[in-house]
Amino acid sequence: MIYSTITIIEPYYDLDSLKSNQIKISLGYPNDTYFDGEDLRLTNNIIDRLKHDKKAK
Repeated sequence: MIYSTITIIEPYYDLDSLKSNQIKISLGYPNDTYFDGEDLRLTNNIIDRLKHDKKAK
């Protein structure tokens, strides 16, 4: 399938399996059990920053 917008890929994919036009935005490091704040991955701030850095259209 081809998507013209940013796409969230589920389930989890290993970083080695990502294509050159994909990035992974993780919930926490080294895994999500270390994260206890608000999940901001779906906010416009991330999309705006990716567009600013010319990583997304």
